[in-house]
Amino acid sequence: PLNDICNYMGEAVTFRICFLSFMTRALLPVVAIAVVTLITPDWLVPSTVLSVLLCVVLALWGALISTAWAKTEQHWIMAWGMDTIKKRGEAVRPQFNGEWEVSTIDRYT
Repeated sequence: PLNDICNYMGEAVTFRICFLSFMTRALLPVVAIAVVTLITPDWLVPSTVLSVLLCVVLALWGALISTAWAKTEQHWIMAWGMDTIKKRGEAVRPQFNGEWEVSTIDRYT
């Protein structure tokens, strides 16, 4: 359905929907682990051990999610033909009068 949404609402709105869908699916395992951490009794596993384990899992999850979203984003950029947008030289604001310069921060205009 993302292609239908893209055709109807455009890429910007569809990317927001795609990101929210991606994050919702990505958070489900973390929520499951957090719930298990909260309901596990202290006599079974000390809460400090579970807290440290949850922290490690969240750190790894954050790194993996960043990479996974970059791959997903690149997939949809290629699928919707957005890979040449910066090459076309489209101005963000056509009313701009002045000189375009390369940014010293990100090397784009």
